[in-house]
Amino acid sequence: MRVLASDGPLNIHAIAKRLGFEGDEYQTVTNTVRRLQADGVIHVVEKKRGARGPRNRKIDYFNLTRTGISELVHNATLDEDYPVLRELTRKQRDFLPTIFDLWPMIVEAGVEDLAAAAVKGLLDSPTGERLELNFQLQAAHQRALEYFVNAEYVTSEYIALHYHEGKMTDADLEHLETLEQTLRNKWNEALRGSDQLRAAREQALRRTALRRLRGATRALEAIAAERITFVNGEEKNAVQKELERLALAVKMLEDL
Repeated sequence: MRVLASDGPLNIHAIAKRLGFEGDEYQTVTNTVRRLQADGVIHVVEKKRGARGPRNRKIDYFNLTRTGISELVHNATLDEDYPVLRELTRKQRDFLPTIFDLWPMIVEAGVEDLAAAAVKGLLDSPTGERLELNFQLQAAHQRALEYFVNAEYVTSEYIALHYHEGKMTDADLEHLETLEQTLRNKWNEALRGSDQLRAAREQALRRTALRRLRGATRALEAIAAERITFVNGEEKNAVQKELERLALAVKMLEDL
């Protein structure tokens, strides 16, 4: 998987060559590739005619899936193997360009651990599924960036990942509120400390705020037009949620 992360897409022969496998070892590589394909972490992205053999024969070229990228990010984060992360964000740039293009600045700001946890969460989310399916791709890339610059989201993903993997203890959680605030401050300071990160943050926060403002406006217009009467609890809860989003949107704009 690391070979594909840095050099993919590749065919089985190229994978074996990069790993230094020859002769009987080639079958081992073939079996491993097929197993990884069955596990859903790599997939065939194109077929090319081979330079040798039957003219009509096409050779499979493999690359990482969203699940495969997520697994590599997960392992590299927990192992603090940041060179792998940097290579991954460079070579797999097209999968998540709005975030991976920012990685050199993330590294310089010293928040790669927080960023990696956020990326892991995004890859495993419905937004990640849309990226893999190329569904409304531009919107999915922009929504991913909106999550990525959100300190609340990044903090929650970092804590969830590290606690789940035993990197945090129950004693750590006794001071959870202090830890959350420390992480939020660290993330926000990092994003404000670089011109490119600051610009990406401001752009994404404005987009989030405007979307929430539109939702709140629709709810208020529905109330004014008496399309919402608050007779049932569901309508009341829906309006309450939109007004809460409106308050968050105002706070986002204040934080710019």
